[in-house]
Amino acid sequence: MHTPIEGRHWLNDYSVGRIVMALFDCAMQYLYIPYLQPRIARLKSASNDRIRIVTGAAGLTLMLLILFSASYNARPVLQAPSVPEPTQSVTVTTPENWLDGSVSLKGGERTRPREARLYAQELGLTFVNNDSDKLQLMQNGALVQLDGLYIELVDVSEPYVLPITLRFVTRLSQQYAAQGCGKLVVTSALRLTTRQPINASRDSVHPTGMAVDFRIPEGPFCRSWLERTLTNIERSQRVDTTRERGPPHFHAAIVTEAYREWLNERAINELHPELEAMARALYYEGAIAESEAGLEAIAAVIKNRVRSSDYPNSILEVTAEGAAGRNNGSCQFSYMCDGQTEDIETLCRLHPVDMPRYWGSNDPSDTRTPCKRRWDYMLVLAERFMVSTSDPTNGAVLYFAGPSPYWARGGETGHGDLVPGSIMTIGNHTFGRSKWVG
Repeated sequence: MHTPIEGRHWLNDYSVGRIVMALFDCAMQYLYIPYLQPRIARLKSASNDRIRIVTGAAGLTLMLLILFSASYNARPVLQAPSVPEPTQSVTVTTPENWLDGSVSLKGGERTRPREARLYAQELGLTFVNNDSDKLQLMQNGALVQLDGLYIELVDVSEPYVLPITLRFVTRLSQQYAAQGCGKLVVTSALRLTTRQPINASRDSVHPTGMAVDFRIPEGPFCRSWLERTLTNIERSQRVDTTRERGPPHFHAAIVTEAYREWLNERAINELHPELEAMARALYYEGAIAESEAGLEAIAAVIKNRVRSSDYPNSILEVTAEGAAGRNNGSCQFSYMCDGQTEDIETLCRLHPVDMPRYWGSNDPSDTRTPCKRRWDYMLVLAERFMVSTSDPTNGAVLYFAGPSPYWARGGETGHGDLVPGSIMTIGNHTFGRSKWVG
């Protein structure tokens, strides 16, 4: 609705009177003075009464037009009615989620790109047109650089996204690396509206920073894991995923407010991935009754592997090594191949009363489940062990619990993989250096 401007009528600049006056001025300048005036003068001297009548009528018409214009513009200017300012604050409502829980990776058969664009517009996101807009949003913190330990950018011209998009990609990349799949490859993030590729949808939300593209992994296990994970997230109405063909990639548009609400509901803290990976290894490898000394020795083995050129160079990748080949038992850490979830929050919800004998509490104010209590303790130990310079295993990269596996048979005789003289038992595990790696 048009809002009147105080002291002026909203039609004033385009009034009929002004239009008539303009037409009259043009007629006088280009028609009457050079053409009609001399002819009218000649007509006045004519004796024909009909001509005199026509001449008088024309003059009267011109006079009426002049009077009408003057009277219209002399009318009082209408005042805009006073509208009281609202006293209550305006509540911004969250746009309606365009996902309905159904899942389809065939983007060409859906109209969801248009719905995603409407969502972004209702949310007030900026569709970035040029570098100036991009720099301003970066200065305001509305856009952040897409980067991470387990994120690899390939042919990404504008590596910037919304902060909530970065959280999604970071969490997904950590989970992807934890499967032994290496770094998650991102092929597109922010795209300026003036620099869209030729095959881009006109409803693309890439210019807002709420969408990213992932390269489809070549390995069947990693490809299946990524597709299954993205599908499950879409079913939960947090991310809209399509599988595009040219070039092949997964396109993911984040339902920003739904994803933010999901994070807040679960009070998910953004742990450093290395710290979380170490705590997870201690949680599973230490079983329920491993001593603190045994847990420290397990952490020492993981750190020794990170330092070795024969193993991956990060804690997360060391603990995930071989997980992509679960079907042939190549996992270096058994908990990665046991078919159970490695997400601690999910595990604690599935098994809320596990281990009460070892991880119960006599404090009535402590409402944590034994599972959650143990996880918090592993985080404390992991942080301590990661900064510690001591190595109770004296350089061990191998350990086992229970009966000796095939590679440790022979013990001090030297027939197995362990270096004689390096074998020691700490807690419930046996540790030693390897003949072949170090």
